[in-house]
Amino acid sequence: FSLNTRAWGPPDPLSDAEVRKLASNIVEPTFPPNAAPQGATYTLMIAVDSDGSLIEVIAGGGPPGLSQYALEAIRKWKFSPVMENGEPRPYRGQVDFRVQ
Repeated sequence: FSLNTRAWGPPDPLSDAEVRKLASNIVEPTFPPNAAPQGATYTLMIAVDSDGSLIEVIAGGGPPGLSQYALEAIRKWKFSPVMENGEPRPYRGQVDFRVQ
């Protein structure tokens, strides 16, 4: 047999698409003109508690200077918890914002 150490750690973060399915009141950030190249992506890593409250946001990467705009937007989102065996559970996930 082989040992899979990942089975003992926290679950993998949800993808952007999975997080957006659990979110409502989705607000996209308004980045300033010329703040980053058109189509660039700014990523946040989030943690949501079992009651759906946003408990942590970490800048995951992207063009510098965009974090404040991404944070303003994500704070307006409302989240539902992930349900597992009929019980709500917390989760981590990734949210990607595209510079338009």
